[in-house]
Amino acid sequence: MSQDQQKTFYEQGFRPAIAQLLPVEVLEWPPSYRDEFWRATGRNGQLRFSSKVVPKDAVPLLADAIRNCLSANGVPWHEGLVILHQVRGVKHSSSHAPTALDAREQLREFMNDNTLNYRRLRNSATCFVDVALTVVSNNGQCLAWQTPSHFLLVRKVLGLPNATAVRITSLGSSKYTRDMTSHLPEVSGWRIAPGVRAAGIYGCRYFQGYGTDKGLTARLENGHHAKFLECPDIFKGKVDSWTDSLYHVNVNAIDSNLATARMEVRVPLSNARHVLLDVDEELLRISLIKVHPTIWWSVIRYIYLLLFHLLKFVFRGVRAYRILACQLVLRWYTEGHASLQVQSASLVLVAGIIWLLNGLHCAPDKGSNSKRLMDAILPHISRDGADPDNLAYGSPTKDDGVDSADDEFLPTIRRRGDEMQTLPSHAHGMVFLRMICVGPDHPVPRLYNDGSALHPKAFAYFFKVPMEEVRNNILSSQIRRPVNEDRVSNKTRRTPIYFDYASIEDNAPVLPVEFNFAEQGCSLRPIPVDKGADAEPPEEEVPDDEDIDVTLTNLWRQFALDITSRGSNCKGSHAESHIVLNAAARLHVTPDTYKNRNLAAYFRDCQWKIMTDREWLAIFNCLFPPPGQKLSASAQNYAQMRYYLDWAGILGRADGDAIVKMRAALKEKFDEFYWMPHACKDRVWKSRFMVSYTKSSGLPRREPCPLIAIAPRSQPPLWMPVA
Repeated sequence: MSQDQQKTFYEQGFRPAIAQLLPVEVLEWPPSYRDEFWRATGRNGQLRFSSKVVPKDAVPLLADAIRNCLSANGVPWHEGLVILHQVRGVKHSSSHAPTALDAREQLREFMNDNTLNYRRLRNSATCFVDVALTVVSNNGQCLAWQTPSHFLLVRKVLGLPNATAVRITSLGSSKYTRDMTSHLPEVSGWRIAPGVRAAGIYGCRYFQGYGTDKGLTARLENGHHAKFLECPDIFKGKVDSWTDSLYHVNVNAIDSNLATARMEVRVPLSNARHVLLDVDEELLRISLIKVHPTIWWSVIRYIYLLLFHLLKFVFRGVRAYRILACQLVLRWYTEGHASLQVQSASLVLVAGIIWLLNGLHCAPDKGSNSKRLMDAILPHISRDGADPDNLAYGSPTKDDGVDSADDEFLPTIRRRGDEMQTLPSHAHGMVFLRMICVGPDHPVPRLYNDGSALHPKAFAYFFKVPMEEVRNNILSSQIRRPVNEDRVSNKTRRTPIYFDYASIEDNAPVLPVEFNFAEQGCSLRPIPVDKGADAEPPEEEVPDDEDIDVTLTNLWRQFALDITSRGSNCKGSHAESHIVLNAAARLHVTPDTYKNRNLAAYFRDCQWKIMTDREWLAIFNCLFPPPGQKLSASAQNYAQMRYYLDWAGILGRADGDAIVKMRAALKEKFDEFYWMPHACKDRVWKSRFMVSYTKSSGLPRREPCPLIAIAPRSQPPLWMPVA
């Protein structure tokens, strides 16, 4: 079946059929094919679809129900449809009313169907059964567990004395973990491993409560239990599509999925037919909140009705509203200038937003590094007399977060003044970040600078590299020492900044400005700055009256330096470079270097070809692209060259007329070169054997080496090695 046919089969046949046969179970099924496809796609592109078990009573009716639904929805290929059933697993394979008779009958059928001997296994110390109670609203509401009800449910379900129930549901208990729901501290599930002393009358080994809505994003991957983002994703351009998909999952669930509340108890087989039968409805009512699906899943929308000049507001709840808010902040960040993106307060805000998104549909991570992050991003309250339920850290014991392999975390206390000690909190009834600075005075969103800082270890955990390397990936250079001392590394994160060493060493006059765009009325719009009183100082000071001619002159010299800095090396870490220049000589490269007809003064080995005008222009367009030309995801060299990033910045700060004039002037200077690497769209330096190229070095003809483009109508190059 094609993708469109699979989508039609699921949305117009399969899911509607399940809704008819299993109206409760269908609430946990994906609302649309697209939503499940997004959930099933891993970070590496691998698909892992969820599986659903259909009770045996519904299986004989399923095929006809699917055909009927396809027919009712006008799908022409429903006739003659043959469906094969594959039966696997036992979870959800049986369901019954919470009565002793039904429980006994279902357990008997389960044992018989799986050829298990009940009498032999009932007294076994290793045979346990997970028994669940699912609570569904009878008037179409979404349900979720209230945090204060955990004590009442544990006391009732496990049959424990008050003191024991209080002990194992307190934040200080190592047996108890709260799983916050939708960023609401007062709404949460729980996980309890009660131990022998609190096993209760049924010998409980494990007790948990949760909302079934988490199934729409559930996916076990890299230690995470649901779909998740990582901070580097924002620099890879993945965040916008990811948040769009998460938003649509919530919107699509409004009409298809009710959030139900479930609690599960793991008990010995002998007690499986007795547990969860005496939970009265009144206890459930006071233990749950009920919310309309639109409020639970979706977003506040403003719908303007021009008819009769009425303005109608349709209020839609928490989750999608938060997703869109996070998406907007991250989008503003990516649209900002690189000089402001590297602010510590902006980078910490990015980590905070990612943590917030990942914790919306499953319990927020509270591992040691996440606690360090919470200390930097959440509002604080005084530690003295604070309500433990309002503290963000939760239980002081080691958490089961994805980063809990770290050493035990001791809460970092931030001091406001000389005496006051504070801790991060959810004191306002929901997870809020502390003040974010946005708007015209803050071109890149950031947290207010109040003296907080993210621990370097936590920063490296979230961004996968230390803070300085993240900054280097955006602005500065970082050179890796090569294995071979004679091999100059071309694996730098950024090329070094051009500096006129010759003028300093030889007391030569400062090189002149090589362009005159200012006289032609061209200028560059100023680089945006953060005008907040608490803003960090910029990485590089840029004068308000920046001269466009000086900027282009520096860019041109930087270009000459960068081409050599990214020069091609031979294959193998211990092999020599194709370029004879050592590290010091490469810092003295100027545009005149590329006017030298003697290729042996630069190369140890290369292949050359005289270009046509069209080929030479294509190389220029790769090196100085026009506005709107984007690099492919697999492109090499370009993103590491400082001039290329500066050129992209200049294109964003100049108008169309100035860009045309600048590219024309640069092309005129480019045409003065005798040679250039044969730059293509995917890389600047390409090394391979090409039949149409000539080799003058005398080295083996078919040995790969850089492809060099000779300017049109030029004489063949010379090859006179320099001693």
